Amino acid sequence: MKMRLLGIAALLLVALALFSGGCQTDGYYMAQAVERARKYALSELKDLPETQRDYIRYAPPEIMESLVFQREKDGSLDSRRNLVQKCVVWKVPGLDYCIVVFGVSSMRMNDWYPCQLIKKRFVAADGGFELARKNAVIYAMDHFTYLSDDERNRIRFTDPQPLVTDFPLYDKAIMSVLKKGYDEYEKSLATAVSDLKKTEKDETYFTQTSFVWKTNTKGEFAVVTGLSKSGFGLWAAISSRTYTQAEIDKYNIFRESVIIKASQYAVINLPRLSDYLIASIRTKKPLILTTNLKIDLPRKETPGEGQISFVWDTEYRNEKAVITGVGTADLKKWEPVQAKYFTIEDLYRSNTTEKRAREKAAEFAVKTIEGLTDDMKQIVSTQKPFILRTDFDLGTAFNEKEGVNEQRAFVWVSDSKDKLITVVGTGMPSMEGWLPDKAFFISAKELSIHNVIIKKAIDAARSYAQNNIQYISYKEENRILTARPKIYETDFDIPAVIQNVTGSPGRFSKLESFLQWSFVWDSDEENAKIVISGAGRDDFSEWTPAVIFLVDNAELERSIFKDRQEKD
Repeated sequence: MKMRLLGIAALLLVALALFSGGCQTDGYYMAQAVERARKYALSELKDLPETQRDYIRYAPPEIMESLVFQREKDGSLDSRRNLVQKCVVWKVPGLDYCIVVFGVSSMRMNDWYPCQLIKKRFVAADGGFELARKNAVIYAMDHFTYLSDDERNRIRFTDPQPLVTDFPLYDKAIMSVLKKGYDEYEKSLATAVSDLKKTEKDETYFTQTSFVWKTNTKGEFAVVTGLSKSGFGLWAAISSRTYTQAEIDKYNIFRESVIIKASQYAVINLPRLSDYLIASIRTKKPLILTTNLKIDLPRKETPGEGQISFVWDTEYRNEKAVITGVGTADLKKWEPVQAKYFTIEDLYRSNTTEKRAREKAAEFAVKTIEGLTDDMKQIVSTQKPFILRTDFDLGTAFNEKEGVNEQRAFVWVSDSKDKLITVVGTGMPSMEGWLPDKAFFISAKELSIHNVIIKKAIDAARSYAQNNIQYISYKEENRILTARPKIYETDFDIPAVIQNVTGSPGRFSKLESFLQWSFVWDSDEENAKIVISGAGRDDFSEWTPAVIFLVDNAELERSIFKDRQEKD
């Protein structure tokens, strides 16, 4: 239910109420209502620390309201005669939720009394999903005319189960349901696809998503299916019919459907959600790992089930948001049981998917690479390898597909920089299904040529240089486009550099988990370098350039982190 935030300023009327005589003002009634809410909250929250109870005692709350019933047909929504839901809300420091005291009264609050205390997290709605759900309900009301009033009301007022599906959109079952309306259905489907193609660069890729509600018939469900550009963006309904559970399972893309379930669970249950993390959970694909994490309230696993976790990056370098659940390996059955943050080290120790891939890589290296010394075998057996996304030539058998089947290399550092122990294979980004293909020694410099993430970052730096050629010469531009840069972690004062280069105040902000990476080329001047600085993760993913500038060699040397080796 949408609420209107009145804000703290309205409570300033309390002061006027205390000094006014005669009839009471609206501020007086609001102050009395707040005191009733305060007393009610303190009586219900006796387990809170006294410092947090003091906040409720003395801090002014916010008032949220929503219309329940408009008594005057032609009157204003703010009419004193209207019946409204009024909530008195405290955002107590140290709590991951708001204290909400709920009540119903007239606008003046002269008859407001607390009804219930709610511990509520206010999270911004997923606009794309909510609009798609609303359109699905409207479409269902127009097309499920043969359902009972009870079933139609269930569609109107209860949350559906969202699924990613691949139902056939032209089939005999739909034709038999629509009968004479099938020709019109074909036209509307063609129109929907045409409209989506206008906004989608890859015209062959649309996501089919379905909203599912139970009916009164056991084992039968009402399903509204639509197409969207990505996720639920620009979702358009294209069909509605009832299906059995077996039919839904046949066309349910379980992996993608469970990602929706995990992301919705995360937004509801993860503590201290930031806007960045909410956006990341809703728009980015998580890693899906088999794990053995400790669960606070474990659910008993049945035969064939195991612990499966969905992992998203956070703003912090050493922290991951993890939704852990229990289900089958094919994700046909999976239910979330815990939403927590884990350090990279904790997740590493509990990541059985990656652990098994590491074991496969180590076994393959020892068995395949000729010339491994006993010391090297010890390194492979005991030390943690680097895991890189690479683009080595594995032959025609390897068919890479972003996010589905990708090449990963496990790299161990031996006593020589020219003898990195490397095992290359393919599998899902989470390492699920990873299989080794080739193993060999390689130099750090040659390995960097096949590091996909670094190559993307270099391409981004070069594109930035081409878009800012006013700061470099023609020769310098060609050098940037053709020569490989040196890459360092640096600590330049980027806002000051931008101010110096452009003459305008510089802006530069980065997440705590991001590092400042600088790409360096020789300049036309003998004692200076061309530098493109920006921020990205420690593996260079999400690196974004911020400024291009000229710096003398001594200043560059001072700005390079000495405890970090140059990234070849």
